[in-house]
Amino acid sequence: MSRFAQTFLFLTALFIALTVGIHTITRDNALGADFYTFWVAGRAALQGQNPYSAEVTLQSQLGILGRPAQPGEDQLAFAYPPYSLLTLLPILWLPFNWAQAAWLSCLLLALLTIWRISFRSAPAWLPVSLIFFYPVTFGLLLGNFSIVLSLIFLTFYRFCIEKTPSPRTQVLYGILLAWTTIKPQFSWAFLLFALLVIFRRRLWPLLSGLFGGGLLWAGLGWLLAPNWPALWLQRLSEYAIYVQSRPVITLAFAFLPSSAQTGLLIFSAVLCLLISLWLGRAFFLNQRPAFHLFAWAGLVTFLFHLHGMAYEQVVFLLPFAIWAANTTRTRPRRMWWGLLWLGGWVAFALGLSYAPADVWPIFLYLAWLIWLLRLR
Repeated sequence: MSRFAQTFLFLTALFIALTVGIHTITRDNALGADFYTFWVAGRAALQGQNPYSAEVTLQSQLGILGRPAQPGEDQLAFAYPPYSLLTLLPILWLPFNWAQAAWLSCLLLALLTIWRISFRSAPAWLPVSLIFFYPVTFGLLLGNFSIVLSLIFLTFYRFCIEKTPSPRTQVLYGILLAWTTIKPQFSWAFLLFALLVIFRRRLWPLLSGLFGGGLLWAGLGWLLAPNWPALWLQRLSEYAIYVQSRPVITLAFAFLPSSAQTGLLIFSAVLCLLISLWLGRAFFLNQRPAFHLFAWAGLVTFLFHLHGMAYEQVVFLLPFAIWAANTTRTRPRRMWWGLLWLGGWVAFALGLSYAPADVWPIFLYLAWLIWLLRLR
């Protein structure tokens, strides 16, 4: 038996064991509130229903809340492009408690396996402890797609930026990057970074994969929900009203008067634009490594994210984790890793009584990024 077959059999057995174990533990209190919305929408789409319909939304509300949501509450409606549901096709036929257990098992195994494949020389404690960062733990338990997107961008950076990718690899990652548009609020800065790298290094197969993948996913989404772009945009406008979204930069300074928050938002936007142009120019002139721009993309994405849930902090933990896996500076790695790990849990504890504190770990990431940019 080949080594690949042995590995496949081992991972399959581990997946089954994990799924059964998680199902047994959570049988009476299933996790995965975010995943439930996708599970309901996916099953509805396979039955020919509109996943954006009021009937599907009501089913999601009854499953999570046990009652219809009130007008001022989160409506728990499906608010993603329909091609996001394609990932769940292998498990949509399962009852929710089994589907949730299988999905959580997939996320855990994918995180550990992909990390091992990507960073063979990194310390073994890194991926294990990464699971216990509060934003990662929270995202795993909810079954949120931020974990999947972060793994796509992690391997993209590892195999398309740090290495010279073959044309086939470029096309594959172009298609995967196109799929990350299921959460544009998470992926927009990384996609701009990818486009900059494409034109800097002339990775034209990657560009063709990106645009071809966009057409592919849009077409498959149309099969699941005809006229989905209009339905999705309508859902986004409804979502913005009942969630009352605001940028994280204003949430972090919620104690300031509203006029001061507005001024801070404008100042931050202009400053971030100028720094982005400076880093982009330095990258084009080979004065800065690509990773500096990648790490900056993680910061900017979260600063202007309109929701600011803790699991969205994965967007800046991603560049930080890549740095930790690659660096040979043992003492700084342990120091910064410990600070961000502890900071996430302290922010969670403070956030129980003062909600804006939940986003404060971004300041620790900013301190690390400033330290990183000072290194030459």
